[in-house]
Amino acid sequence: MRLIDKKSIAILTSKNENQTKYRGNIRLFKQLQKKLSTYVTPSFLFCIDDVTVNGIYGLYYDPTENKWTTYFFVNPIVIYNRIPSREEEQETYHHQNYTLLKNKDVPIINPCFFNKWKIDQMLRKQKNIEKILPDTIFLDHESSLFSFLDKYRSIYVKPVDGSQGDHIFSIIKERTSFLLIDSLGQTQTLSFQQLNRYISNLIKQQSFICQETVPCKKHKEEKLDLRTLVHLSSNNQYKLTGIGFRQSTNRSITTHVMKGGENSIV
Repeated sequence: MRLIDKKSIAILTSKNENQTKYRGNIRLFKQLQKKLSTYVTPSFLFCIDDVTVNGIYGLYYDPTENKWTTYFFVNPIVIYNRIPSREEEQETYHHQNYTLLKNKDVPIINPCFFNKWKIDQMLRKQKNIEKILPDTIFLDHESSLFSFLDKYRSIYVKPVDGSQGDHIFSIIKERTSFLLIDSLGQTQTLSFQQLNRYISNLIKQQSFICQETVPCKKHKEEKLDLRTLVHLSSNNQYKLTGIGFRQSTNRSITTHVMKGGENSIV
């Protein structure tokens, strides 16, 4: 097996249950390598099982031949965490090889999944950002939800440690009932007692936040949101590096790709 000793970018992901294929956004990984090849810098995919004391076995994509090949990389300068789920991320962090990875003293970009409540509280410390954030509360009791519904009538409920749109739902307060819409667009009408019981059981299992519903632009009756990608440059200035939009499908309440959403680049 060929050894690669030039500087490289390592992309940390996971494998499927049979340990035969790498998981994640393969299309993105190919695009990254195409771009990096213009800087003569290879990138490679790896999972925690591929880490050794002397280097990392990684899968390299050659854009000129449209081919994936395994090499042994000994000089990664940065690790980009693209593990697709929180569960797999925790498995990685508790793997015996993770100590070997940390000992290489290579910086890890995107080190972990976000906690939605902590991010909200952190952003609110920035006064120029706070004024454009949706009103948000930590769901500590059923009464908090009903008070929030009295204020806004339409809200989103999101798991604090969720990702990819899982377990997000919307609640709309009607005259004598409540309309609950899950992330796939399925609806059910609940009485006050039914919703109270549902929320009571829910918050015993995991933590949630509530947010006011923000009106969305729509295209062909589907939700549309505009996203910008901003990076902090070496001279401590923020730089806009990408603009895109994401659109829901099948009347979903979110635009997450894992729930059928579609990405487009502007």
